[in-house]
Amino acid sequence: MAENHSTRQLLEKIPNYPCLYRHKVNATYYGIKKIGSKRKEHSLQTTDRKIAERKLKRWLEDFDKIDSNAERTTFSELLDKFSAANEGKGKKTRATNTSIINVLKKTWAADLQMRVSHIRPSHLNEWLALHEGQLKHTSYNRYAGFLKQLFEIAVGDKMISESPCARG
Repeated sequence: MAENHSTRQLLEKIPNYPCLYRHKVNATYYGIKKIGSKRKEHSLQTTDRKIAERKLKRWLEDFDKIDSNAERTTFSELLDKFSAANEGKGKKTRATNTSIINVLKKTWAADLQMRVSHIRPSHLNEWLALHEGQLKHTSYNRYAGFLKQLFEIAVGDKMISESPCARG
């Protein structure tokens, strides 16, 4: 009976393709990679073999770009990191960045405790759109630039492999 088995027990290895598995019941493909002593599983969210192979390749490439401990960082923690990195900047730059962080904390629609890796370009676009009507062009560009700088820290610290600003 399939309902008594965990997902892990229902995964079948795909022959001649390393790290690729298929769920026996729902036919969804999964990637499985052992790193050190830990086994990482990732749903490729497709039942199409060719799409699964492409997604698996990208997922495996991202392993070198992401630190498994840093990927648990929340958005709020990233903002704190940015603030700490901001301390060496000029007084006016610090004041501008602090102001943007305060606005962001007050108006961010999603949870500030969400993982940085779960933030999508749509989250950022929604937040920018919320303020677009109230800002001059230069201020809007500064808000967008702030987000790019913020997520450059996340990429640099291996929290994410690619900035949502780059995809947006």
